[in-house]
Amino acid sequence: MTRPRVLVADTGPIIAFARIQQLDLLHQVVGALLIPPAVYDELVVQGQGRPGADEVERGDWIHQREIADRVFLDQLPHDLHSGEREAITLAHDLNALLLIDERRGRRSAQGLGLTVVRSLRILADAKQRGIIEVVRPLVENLLANRYWIEEDVINSFLDEMGEA
Repeated sequence: MTRPRVLVADTGPIIAFARIQQLDLLHQVVGALLIPPAVYDELVVQGQGRPGADEVERGDWIHQREIADRVFLDQLPHDLHSGEREAITLAHDLNALLLIDERRGRRSAQGLGLTVVRSLRILADAKQRGIIEVVRPLVENLLANRYWIEEDVINSFLDEMGEA
């Protein structure tokens, strides 16, 4: 993945990279992130004092953007969290890539024709660009910090990265 023009992010990946103290790595790979108001609220207001809250609030590379298509938002499944629904809507509004890991959100976004990027893809890009040498320690750190990724996805990813 070359650096995208526009990448919209859901809450989960930002929290994940913050928990493992790798927001700078995320920044190096993607450049800038756009987040909708619900994601900002989850990260900064509800997440006050938690990893990533200050970085998002400062907004030097993570920028809040309003969603435009409220009708589209209202048609999304209501079993998705508000941040997921708004991130999907914003990605749709901007015809942007969507950084999201949660399975239901990913499937909903893909079903709508959006291109989805997962946190593991960010790690793969960082390795391919020479920003990091190996991904395994970061994956293990994500898991140790209670970030859930399906075991078969992890195994396949590590195999793809030559770190099985």
